[in-house]
Amino acid sequence: MNEKDTIESVLFYHFEIDIIDNKEDYSLIRVVTYKNRGQQGEEYYNGEWHSYKGAFSYYPDPTPGEFIDEARAKEIMKIIDQEII
Repeated sequence: MNEKDTIESVLFYHFEIDIIDNKEDYSLIRVVTYKNRGQQGEEYYNGEWHSYKGAFSYYPDPTPGEFIDEARAKEIMKIIDQEII
């Protein structure tokens, strides 16, 4: 996100692999609570988090995809970043 604000908590990270033209496409989404803006859905791409209103549709049922912890989310972020090099 371009606006800087303090993250108070992360409700969840959601990970999904889509197959597009026989190629894996990774999707990483999170819902965070910011100090000044409240809860926001975000999707990770191009090396940063971007606003994504659809993030709330994955809670409480993560299908398709799965909920992951922050450590796994950081691993996925590195993979997504490698795709844009």
